[in-house]
Amino acid sequence: MSTFPDFNDAADALEEARAEWLGAARSWAEAEHRRTGRPITTDDVRRAVPPPDDVDPRCVGTVFRAPHWERLAPIRTGRKAAHGRYIRQRALAEYPHAADAA
Repeated sequence: MSTFPDFNDAADALEEARAEWLGAARSWAEAEHRRTGRPITTDDVRRAVPPPDDVDPRCVGTVFRAPHWERLAPIRTGRKAAHGRYIRQRALAEYPHAADAA
């Protein structure tokens, strides 16, 4: 696994190397949020559009690397490998509840 000085460098590399997967994951996340109105997490993305084996699990949040996603309250991940750490829920900024739930 390559190491990068910070998340932005890792995310930039992922954008280049896995643009097709990121596009599919982003499309799913936006469509799912619009369909259900509920917040989306990286756990949701992983289940619906599993990342390729060579994608570092810590970089899946790159899916939400756009200004139209609002950060909401953190919740614990359901992934055993992540040992219950907190992850952020996300919502499209165009939805009125997004800013209120943060």
